[in-house]
Amino acid sequence: MPQRRFPPPSGFITATRAKQLLGNISDGLLRSYVMKGEIEKRIPDTRSQGFYKDEDVRALAHRLNIDRSIHFSRGTVDDLPECDELLIKVFGKGNPDDTGRVVPNNPIERRATWIQKNPDTFFILRAGRSLVGCVFMLPLTRSKIQQILENEITRPIYAEDVQVFTPGMPIHLYVMSACVYAEDRQVMTKRFYGSRLLNGLLKRITELGGQGINLEMIWSRSETKDGIGLLRHVGFTEIETQTSSRNFLIDVKLSGIPDVVRYKHALAEYQQSHQEALQPSIPSVPPTHTPQREKAISQPHMRIQDTLQPPGTITLQEFAEQLGIARRTLLEQVVKYDLAHTQIPNPARPGETKRYFTAEQQEAVREFRTARKQ
Repeated sequence: MPQRRFPPPSGFITATRAKQLLGNISDGLLRSYVMKGEIEKRIPDTRSQGFYKDEDVRALAHRLNIDRSIHFSRGTVDDLPECDELLIKVFGKGNPDDTGRVVPNNPIERRATWIQKNPDTFFILRAGRSLVGCVFMLPLTRSKIQQILENEITRPIYAEDVQVFTPGMPIHLYVMSACVYAEDRQVMTKRFYGSRLLNGLLKRITELGGQGINLEMIWSRSETKDGIGLLRHVGFTEIETQTSSRNFLIDVKLSGIPDVVRYKHALAEYQQSHQEALQPSIPSVPPTHTPQREKAISQPHMRIQDTLQPPGTITLQEFAEQLGIARRTLLEQVVKYDLAHTQIPNPARPGETKRYFTAEQQEAVREFRTARKQ
């Protein structure tokens, strides 16, 4: 006599139906989705047959279908209007100004100037032709980021605040406006989009290592449940806050996040290859006969170009010569009084840094020295 099969509980479906909805998958793959927690399985009392939550199965089928059309890429100025609509859906129009009028913190026109100055600051996620996610990754000074984190309302960010990625130049990144939107309003779909968006961003950060970009800290903040969850999922550490938003940080030097570790390996390889470039091979020249008593003629010193030196800067030695003081004297003043300068790790000597000065930093040091003399 055939065994009687009971209908599934309300909201649940049979294994056969679940496998059909997921593209006629195998029993083993269905079990793996249950073990990962993506599908709830229920075995009613007195029964040996299991059933699968219909909502979970359909949400997973939807994600598997859209996964084929998901594409993470660098955004352009032309993508900003769509991004603006997305930001309004997720965050609202902005914050009230002094008159109470609600305005966007950084309107499209201002964000366009960021991209024009540094195109590697805006990234988008599309499902087919639909924009479902966006994020900005801005290289800013640490003081500017601290100013943002310490204020309840995000202060305007202008093009002059945004730095250009320069090999060897220490950089702080501020991740902002990271958001995703799912038309089906399914939590699992939103999490899927968010994971793909931030994974794409982390891969882009890894690529920066191969370009010699020296990242020190990656900062962010969020006040939404989804945003906070995404940042924690990636591996950001929550730090103290003075506002209603939650502040987060990745200390690149200490981080063990896999993508950040890959970034550090890529950076080390870049620094090693460019350090080797500092040691050019000298072609061998057949020796010429020189009498033993003849004094060797010393060759003029030839300075090897420092390929790690940021454009528009001068070295500590060069600046000391301009000031008419010893290199050691300038170094002592820079360290003792924390004078503005640019430090870059010396890959040839671990623990040692090379020091350079931009035009603005040179002027600041000169003003400091003048003030001390008065």
